[in-house]
Amino acid sequence: MNQRFDDFDAYWLPYLAAHSRPATRACHYVATVVGLAGGLLLSLFVVWWGLLALGGACYALALASHPLLQGNRPFARQPVWGLLCDFRMLGLALTGGLRAELARTGTAAV
Repeated sequence: MNQRFDDFDAYWLPYLAAHSRPATRACHYVATVVGLAGGLLLSLFVVWWGLLALGGACYALALASHPLLQGNRPFARQPVWGLLCDFRMLGLALTGGLRAELARTGTAAV
């Protein structure tokens, strides 16, 4: 499970396959949106310790969705790429392109 990926595209499909259930993706979407909006507000009010707490809480929500909803282990091999994948996954969900990407994973989206 310590596989390293050479580029983002090689990381993307296994990451998405680990998020095949809508409920898991929804937890990631909530964590991403709350993290961004909350981070912006906290930075405006210069509550820097709140950024750490918020980031930890959002990351915990996303990680907890895997054993609780997806039934797998979190795909947290490369956390920065994971965050970028969350943005990409959310963007594709909002623009209607996620279904085609899920089909590319070879896993059945539930």
